[in-house]
Amino acid sequence: MKLFIVWVMTLFLCLSGVSFAASAEGALKAMELKVFGQSYASDPLETRVERLENAFQVRPAQGDSLNYRISTLFGLEQRQVTAQAQNNAVSFYNQGVDAASRGDDAQAIASFEQAIHENPGLVQAYNNWANILEKQGHYENAIDIYERALQYAPNEGLLHRNLGVMYERVGRIEDAIAEYTDYLHLTKNPDPPIESIVKNYEQNHAKGLHSSDYADFASNASEGRKLIWPQNLIPIPVYIQSTSAPQMVFLPYIEECFGEWESATHGRVRFREVNNPQDANIRIVLKTGPLVDPSHDVAHTQYDVNFDSVQALQHMHMLITVNTGDDATELSPNDRAMQVHRLVLHELGHAIGIWGHSLDPADIMYTHPIVSRLSNRDILTIQKLYGIQQ
Repeated sequence: MKLFIVWVMTLFLCLSGVSFAASAEGALKAMELKVFGQSYASDPLETRVERLENAFQVRPAQGDSLNYRISTLFGLEQRQVTAQAQNNAVSFYNQGVDAASRGDDAQAIASFEQAIHENPGLVQAYNNWANILEKQGHYENAIDIYERALQYAPNEGLLHRNLGVMYERVGRIEDAIAEYTDYLHLTKNPDPPIESIVKNYEQNHAKGLHSSDYADFASNASEGRKLIWPQNLIPIPVYIQSTSAPQMVFLPYIEECFGEWESATHGRVRFREVNNPQDANIRIVLKTGPLVDPSHDVAHTQYDVNFDSVQALQHMHMLITVNTGDDATELSPNDRAMQVHRLVLHELGHAIGIWGHSLDPADIMYTHPIVSRLSNRDILTIQKLYGIQQ
């Protein structure tokens, strides 16, 4: 969104009688250089003041002292300079928006940086700059930008929300919750997902967080039964089913999830994609629909497993359904991709043996995942389930 507004700040200068000569001369010289491109230091003071008054179209009232007239001129000159700086900031900001729309991230960042130089309080420039850094995966740099912006606009709720998202990206959950809490306090109609995250964190944070893993806690959901994929089904055949062509952009994020669990299990669990759903033991179906509240059923895993005999494990199947959002989803393309990655990573954890949930928001297997990577507790839990030496 481009800006077309100009802020004007008034600055008044008061010259005392004691320092009149030095202050007047310095102020007059600076104004003459800016307005005329040269100084008229050899002219009488009255002549120089009149020349500037004509340039600014000022008509002093009868009886105004020379001191007051110079102060008035200086205030006008400062307002003009300030207004120009603000106009420059808006111009640079709009250039940044245009560059970003062309995909020229480097030029966009340079323009937003220049806009901030002209007007350090231009919040939109910080936000757009940080958005580009987030898209590039430079989360720590984006955090720096948001933190700088909040120095000038501490009550801007959107900045707190976006900073919270960046803290999530780098695993700083407590910092994220603090920013989300500020966002909720400052926003009249906050996002339901953020409200859910903060509520769940406050309710569950103090429970079950003192062990290095949550394998025993999670196994309560399966009544002690363990779902361990047998070696004759490794690598696990996986079929990814999309319902619309645009969903193809999410495939790299889903495939990245495979690699994360493979690495966590030291290759004990591996995946291979197949082209026929009939050949798959795990089927991932991407559906479309509103992405509103993570506490709603935006993703789930269905199990088709017979625990009556070991032999039946050769025929176990999992159906993972993930909502990728729709055209009405108020998330950026990058945020939607990260949401899909987060959900698939979580559901794959269920599919390979973690039936229950963690109560720690720092874990991907938290009830409603808010992080985007496996935690140490996630890794230790899956390794414990598969008997992998740690």
